[in-house]
Amino acid sequence: MNGLARFGAIGRALSNRNFCIYTAGNIPLVIGVWVQRVAVGWLTWQLTESGAWLGLMGAADLFPIVVCSPIAGLVADRYDRLAIAKVVQVVAAFQAVVLTVLYFAGLVTVEILFFLTIIAGTEQAFYQPVRQAMTPNLVRNEDLAAAIAVNSVAWHSARFIGPAIAGIILVVSEPGYAFAFNAIAFSTFLIALWNIRITPEPPAARSPGGALGDLMDGYRYAFSHPVIGPLYVILGTGAMFGRPVVELLPGFAAAVFGRGPDGLAWLTSAMGLGAVLGGIWLGNRGRISGLATLAVMALCGTAAFLLIFTYTAMFEIAVLCMTGIGFMYVVTGTTIQTMVQTVVEPQLRGRVLALYGMIWIGGASVGAVVMGTMSEWFGLRAPVAGGAVMVIAVWIWAMGVRRRVAALVDDHVPDR
Repeated sequence: MNGLARFGAIGRALSNRNFCIYTAGNIPLVIGVWVQRVAVGWLTWQLTESGAWLGLMGAADLFPIVVCSPIAGLVADRYDRLAIAKVVQVVAAFQAVVLTVLYFAGLVTVEILFFLTIIAGTEQAFYQPVRQAMTPNLVRNEDLAAAIAVNSVAWHSARFIGPAIAGIILVVSEPGYAFAFNAIAFSTFLIALWNIRITPEPPAARSPGGALGDLMDGYRYAFSHPVIGPLYVILGTGAMFGRPVVELLPGFAAAVFGRGPDGLAWLTSAMGLGAVLGGIWLGNRGRISGLATLAVMALCGTAAFLLIFTYTAMFEIAVLCMTGIGFMYVVTGTTIQTMVQTVVEPQLRGRVLALYGMIWIGGASVGAVVMGTMSEWFGLRAPVAGGAVMVIAVWIWAMGVRRRVAALVDDHVPDR
């Protein structure tokens, strides 16, 4: 594995034995997750032909992250994270196997599918803070930024590859084979987890106030921290006022640009491409120093691309804007997570990163509901443009705290 170090920062990250094994198992895992998500949506439509059920299935997949993240973060701080990852992924693999067996037995109903999707969403909710908190244990300190970027590239690449594989499976066969694909993908990740060897961190000291007191300690620490607090304001701004444009893309494709499903595919794929490019660029950059400036400038870039997107009448420019938005979205999320991972106290890492997931996903969900509702009265362009204005306002504030945050982060950079 030492030969990988010749291939830049990403190669150096993968030269870490544990991270290389983890990544080899994680890539098929995230592809399988997207294959199953697409197949679940298609099967839901086949069973019900109901848009309401599609919405409920989406909520069953994502809402557990908002609800369960606080508990998951606390668990990640109290117990061995690798052991938790193994347990969670065994449950997830069992869910995929059960879904596959029930489908081929002809026993799947929409209610059963909904229940199993809740289990999958809950599994993801518990795994997210564990996965993020475990990353520093898989690499050397100087490779942390590249490792987080590699994880981002893997996830966003799977957003391309997974739906493509699911589409092929659904065209030539039936959803059950997509569920079987996901079950096999889980097995590869389980093999990887059982071959990782890391030293568990000591568990966090418990608050006299019990579990609730531990949660409040984590939240107080995050929001009062001179680095993490401002970074989470930037993170929430990007999530709530920038990210919701994705949920409105079907309307933009049809009502604004006069395109059909092909237009939606172009806009969605363009954002995914930008996200992958952003992750690769950050991974090859491989440095922690300067990330605060990148996070703040990505906020400004998001606002600029959103404003151009809302005012252009040219579809080609809109596609380029979505590529830029995807790039800035990943730069914002990845740089902030890297800086948080750099400065956070190890015993609080799980709770703080669970809060990261709540802000990143929950903020986007709230923003999508608000902008979608506003679009009923003001059209599609105005809410997105208003979101861009809010992003600019927070960017102006962020410029004022950037130097202080950057200096504090640089103090934690090893071997300066």
